[in-house]
Order: sequence, then C-alpha cells, then structure tokens
Amino acid sequence: MGYVHSKDLSQISETICTENFTPWRKLLPCKQTGLSTLLNPIKMYESVFHSMSVHFLHVCEDGTATCGTRRRLELTLNFVSELDLQSRNLDWSFRHIFGRRLDQNCVIADRDIVLFEMDRKVITANNQLRKIGNRIYSLYNISAYPHHAFPIDISAKYESRLELPVNTSPALVTIRSYVTGTNQQSGYLISILRNAQHIPQSVVYTHVVPWFIKIYYHTIRLTCQPLEVKQERFLEGKVNKKVFVPAKDRQRPFLLEWNVTLPENSLCEISLEFDKAFLRVNEYPPDASHGFYIPAP
Repeated sequence: MGYVHSKDLSQISETICTENFTPWRKLLPCKQTGLSTLLNPIKMYESVFHSMSVHFLHVCEDGTATCGTRRRLELTLNFVSELDLQSRNLDWSFRHIFGRRLDQNCVIADRDIVLFEMDRKVITANNQLRKIGNRIYSLYNISAYPHHAFPIDISAKYESRLELPVNTSPALVTIRSYVTGTNQQSGYLISILRNAQHIPQSVVYTHVVPWFIKIYYHTIRLTCQPLEVKQERFLEGKVNKKVFVPAKDRQRPFLLEWNVTLPENSLCEISLEFDKAFLRVNEYPPDASHGFYIPAP
C-alpha cells in the first residue's frame, strides 16, 4: 500500500492493482454474491478514473464518531465510466457498466441497496423514489427481491439523446510533450508546438518541473521547421521574453516561461536536458517501477 511523507505530498500516488483490490474485496460480507459480484476488475481498470478507500471509525452511542467502544468499517470504491459520445446515448445498465448482472443477494447482509440520482429525463421501472434534500433518488432494495427474480439487470433509459455543441473550428496551437532517455539518471524533456495557421502565433509556454529534475539551462533550445516534410529547411522562431525561476531542493519547483512567436505552418520544438537528483529512500513514490511523473506544460 502507499504511504504519506509529511514533507512532500506532490509524489503521493499509487495505481490500483489486484494486490490491493483483492484484499479490499475480501472485507465485504459476501465475496461471491450480492453487490460484490458487480466488482469486475476488468471494467474497473478500463474506466476513466477509479479509486478505493478504507475508513475505520470509532462510533459513539449518539451517532457521532469521536468516542465509544463501537467500531465501524467503511469501504468506498469510485470509478467513472465513459459515455459513447458518438452515439450520444445516455442509456445504461449493470451489464453495460460492470459487465455483469446480480445473480443473487447477500444472505448475511442486513441490506443490499442500489441508489442512484435521477433527473427529469430518465425512465426507470420497479423502483422506489426517495427525496434527500433537493435531490430525488431511485432506490432498489435487492434484499427484498424473491429468489426467482434473479438475475437482475438494473437499467435506465432516457427520453432524449445527449445534446452536445458542435465546434468545428480548429485549435490555433496544439502541444504535446514527452521524455526521452535510456537510463533512470538523465534524459531530455521535449515539447512540440504545432501552428497550423497561415499567420504567426504568439504564445506563452509555461512549464513547472519538480525540484528533483535538475535542468541544464544552457541546453534549453527552440527550433522550428515547416509542417510540410518536403521542405527541408529550418524556420526562425522568435523568443520575445524568457523567465526562469530556479528550483530549491524540497521547497519549490523549477519554472520555465517563454513568450515565443511561432512561424506560420510550423512545428516548433522546445527541448532541455536534465539529470535526476539523488533522493532519500522515503521520497520515492509508492510504486517506483512506474518511474517519476513529470507534469505536462
């Protein structure tokens, strides 16, 4: 599991993997029945975002969580599924989100409840409505379902498709960045700026780099070339203003800010060379095999 270092919170991150997910799932009352059957690792890892947490609380008799001898264990799992924007269809079901259906309830659990927030365009069936504050929720009490009602595939349909504004105007300038190098000690940080317009574009390139990336200032360069590969010549990219804020070990990151003018129909490259600082053992991220993450400009 991951850890927290009080002096540097910028490197705290850990990818959820089966070695964390399996013990978390074993804490549930039922492992193979009830709502736990929906916990499909494949669907979870394919999601846009996922996280999980464990909270162990002291519970008082009056319902607060500051004293008493009772204990409460709260398990939370969050993941975000991606919509099919091409079809603009908002309809969903358990089989679509989780890749599974509910085959039976958890017999040792007090309650198995599915609760989701409704809006005015959703259509559901065989559900109860509950109002909490200003919001209306659809409630399914899985524990009350008879045995012959399973398997259950809860779903919702919408009266209309998703309406998205259509913006066909191209981006004036696009940027992508990557790191090159063959070892864990040094490398190059490269950013590609693409100007597909027929006129020069003035942009401000800003990059905040963590302190443990030691930048060689004399290696920072800007080079430009035409978008057409056939034109084997270099273009002149103008640097109007340069701002450097050096990093301080374990205190602040390095700041690079350049005001540059990109030539028309050009690809410009901003590159710099760096070395990695020698870190203390407790300053490495939890899963060091993933390497260090450098924020994009």
